[in-house]
Amino acid sequence: MVRNDTAVAATKAARRSDAVLFKFLEQYLARLEGPIVIQVWGRYIQLAKEIAGNVKDYKIQSFYALRCLSVLADKITQTTALEDRRIRKEFQVKLSFVE
Repeated sequence: MVRNDTAVAATKAARRSDAVLFKFLEQYLARLEGPIVIQVWGRYIQLAKEIAGNVKDYKIQSFYALRCLSVLADKITQTTALEDRRIRKEFQVKLSFVE
């Protein structure tokens, strides 16, 4: 019984830790400047795809990842990057992974 309680406590601690890290990431992304946002976008989409592809394993992280994605997408819409056809098409294609 003690081992089971320890495992549950460790799982809860990991979930809290993930929540804190994602909140930090969200705040960090909100402070990024335009050109850097575009560089971060590709890497973040890789993370988001991983989480979306394994929702069963990443149930808790899904919500936080979506919050970060919305912050990042909002930042990109505030840049001139969407005026570039290639980036706009990439933006639309990469967001379609949710569908």
